[in-house]
Amino acid sequence: RRTGKGWGEWLTILDEWGSAEKGHTESARHLREAHGVSPWWAQAVTVRYEYERGLRQPR
Repeated sequence: RRTGKGWGEWLTILDEWGSAEKGHTESARHLREAHGVSPWWAQAVTVRYEYERGLRQPR
């Protein structure tokens, strides 16, 4: 747990914050600024969230 939280916790945090409506850039910024996540992990968590919620399609 390099971020200090499991995937389920991050999904809940982003759901409660309204990430699906706010988009990728704002979601990653929120993770960095509000939760102290490194830029790399903020991107990784955001992408995983988007896959899990059907907001991003696998290539």
